[in-house]
Amino acid sequence: MIVFELITNAVRHAFRQGSGKIELELLPSGTSVECRITDNGTSNPTISAGMGLRIVEALASNLDGTIDIQFGPRGTRAILIFPLD
Repeated sequence: MIVFELITNAVRHAFRQGSGKIELELLPSGTSVECRITDNGTSNPTISAGMGLRIVEALASNLDGTIDIQFGPRGTRAILIFPLD
């Protein structure tokens, strides 16, 4: 659900002016997994977290994980880290 929400947000918000690129990476990191979702779209400089991002944060917490989302003029990057166990 986390990945679905982040990709949906990219399609809905980052690519309003046309198409773009979304990348998904899963990387093992010792005893945890790092999931990166990036896009090359544009974002509103005054972003406030909506219900979807609050749900993403709650789901990450339920996994005993963390989520870091960074918005910028050349895209958005979300990094989810959660333990393997």
